[in-house]
Amino acid sequence: MCVRIIQDLGLKIKPVWIRLWDKLFIVGIIVLVGLSSFAIGRLSVVSISHDEFSVVYPSQSVKEEDFINAGSAGYVASKTGSTYFFPWCGTAMNIKPENKLYFLTKELAENAGYKAGNCNGLR
Repeated sequence: MCVRIIQDLGLKIKPVWIRLWDKLFIVGIIVLVGLSSFAIGRLSVVSISHDEFSVVYPSQSVKEEDFINAGSAGYVASKTGSTYFFPWCGTAMNIKPENKLYFLTKELAENAGYKAGNCNGLR
């Protein structure tokens, strides 16, 4: 008798499980297609470079060779400020591109009248 009840219960659950499995399979396919589309879209994006800058000379005593391009800059200062920073410091990242000055060494920055800013490893 107990075996018969289990068999009847199995026959009732099996159709429900098959319908549920079909729906889960379709949902899984939709999720995989969506994730694949997202991944392909992310891979297709070309990185954009924001290396545009302008050089502004704060005084006549600073020579053109004291400034370098942004890609190899060791130190960054603002033409409106009085301190210099590493390019990756938060304060340096907040300087407007048109106000940025780039120096190869800290000596060149100090000779131009700038002092060390509050940046880890700078002082």
